[in-house]
Amino acid sequence: MTRRYLFLCIGNSCRSQMAEGFARHYTEVHDLDIEVRSGGTVPSGRVDPDAIRVMAERGIDIIDQTSGPMDLGFAEEADRILTMGCSAEEACPARLFTKIEDWGLEDPVGKDLDTFRRVRDEIEGHVRTLLGITTSGPFRAERDAPTA
Repeated sequence: MTRRYLFLCIGNSCRSQMAEGFARHYTEVHDLDIEVRSGGTVPSGRVDPDAIRVMAERGIDIIDQTSGPMDLGFAEEADRILTMGCSAEEACPARLFTKIEDWGLEDPVGKDLDTFRRVRDEIEGHVRTLLGITTSGPFRAERDAPTA
């Protein structure tokens, strides 16, 4: 049976986009039966270029992901709703509260690339735990080193 996970934040431009990117990557690599989506309560309409950059450092391309609103139908069907550090009361209707887990992540928007990288690595850890990925060490692509 397909598991469904929804990643939410306010702007759907950074943290939830990175979470979706990691989840899609690990779902493909480990051949998992999982459907993932991300959304925002006030979507920015774009994915933050620094989020795209730090994910590319890991070999994960999120450039074609889009920033959009929360899909309420998918939210109702989701097994879990993961918020990135925003209030559940702001993010979801009350009937969805039992499925919400807040990861309490710092919002890196407007901050330096080291902050983006730290938040990216925190997100990767959360996603690996969520998906039950237990292999040792984080995923590393050949292009893992930061680029100038």
